[in-house]
Amino acid sequence: MKQLLGFLALCLCVACAAPQNEPVDFDDVDPLSPANVVETVDENGVTTMVTKSGLLNREPDTCGALTLQTAVGQSEFSIPTLGITSPVRIVRPDDIVTQEYNPQRINFAVDPSGTIQSVRCG
Repeated sequence: MKQLLGFLALCLCVACAAPQNEPVDFDDVDPLSPANVVETVDENGVTTMVTKSGLLNREPDTCGALTLQTAVGQSEFSIPTLGITSPVRIVRPDDIVTQEYNPQRINFAVDPSGTIQSVRCG
């Protein structure tokens, strides 16, 4: 019995001594912000919007969010005029949203006044 208690005490000490990771606030990182999106023109004159983020270089823009970055700063009431045919979700402050990822869905994050703050796939 003493050996079992000693073993449990040792396990507790090891668990408490394990390094703890600092939480990352991903709300502060917006890879699709206008500062991280660059417009490029190829030799044929075709304009493409690309990002500076390594993450998005690995993940394709499956929903077309890069082409909708011009909506940032506009009213949420402009969303129906954008001609979007894929699923759309408008996320307002304090909204509860599901966590499933839909690569075709376009998420518009708006502030309390209804101004679009970001456009992302998901």
